[in-house]
Amino acid sequence: PFWLEGRGSGGWSKRGHFPRQAAMGKKGKKKKGKKVAEPPPDADIPADLKELTTEQLKFRIDGNLTRYQQVAKLRNNMQLEKDMVNQFYEITKNEVQQIEAELDKKDREMEMLEREHRVQLKVHEQKVQSLEYEHKETRRQVQEGSEMAVQHEREIHTETVLDMNAVKLHLKGELKKQQLSNQEGVNATQEVFARNLEKTREAFEEQHRQLQARYDKQVDQLKIDLELSQKVEIHEIEERKNLHINELLLHHQEAFDEIKAYYNDITHDNLQLIKALKDDIHEMKERENKNKRKMDTFTQENKD
Repeated sequence: PFWLEGRGSGGWSKRGHFPRQAAMGKKGKKKKGKKVAEPPPDADIPADLKELTTEQLKFRIDGNLTRYQQVAKLRNNMQLEKDMVNQFYEITKNEVQQIEAELDKKDREMEMLEREHRVQLKVHEQKVQSLEYEHKETRRQVQEGSEMAVQHEREIHTETVLDMNAVKLHLKGELKKQQLSNQEGVNATQEVFARNLEKTREAFEEQHRQLQARYDKQVDQLKIDLELSQKVEIHEIEERKNLHINELLLHHQEAFDEIKAYYNDITHDNLQLIKALKDDIHEMKERENKNKRKMDTFTQENKD
């Protein structure tokens, strides 16, 4: 916007309130000769500002000053952020240099460790070769000793198998003898068990028959008791039924008598009303006859 740009050679002042006037000349030596015609004071004023009133110009100036202050504040914030970024950059640069120095140190340490590791590998390879030789020698000795031990164990095993076969044949003979003797005992035990089982079965069957007879007798007695109880209950129910019927008949007779009396009163009242109406009708007829005779008399008098 025009209020942020410096027009002419003057530009804006540091405080941002009013632009420096370009018409003011620089301090220095005065030129000799003819005077140059100075432009009119309002030559640099834009056309749109010339048409504004003083109040409008003040309002425009206040708005421009407010915007200028906002821009100056934003510029200060950006400068602070720039300074902070530069500071962070310097700090990070120093940290990177320190880390590079540490990495160089670590590289040197790694080279030293690698040299030591190579030396240790050579020593370890020599130890492994020595151990492999010792292992082969020990394996050969163990293999020779194991073959001899195996041969000796085979001989012992063969002798043990022969002895065990002899013992096995002897035990089989003893087992057959024992099986024969045990079979006789088993047969005797089975006979005794069969006799005891038959006796137990007979005892249970007799007990079953006794229980069956006892329960049949109890069932018959229960049937008799139930029939008697049923008859008693039926009799009580019939008595309650008859009593209820009598109560209903009594209430019905009382209600019938009340209704009969009510309708008798109504009939009597209606008869009295009919009789009174008949008397009224008779009186009205008599009055009508009297009035008719009077009318005839008046008619006859009028004719005369």
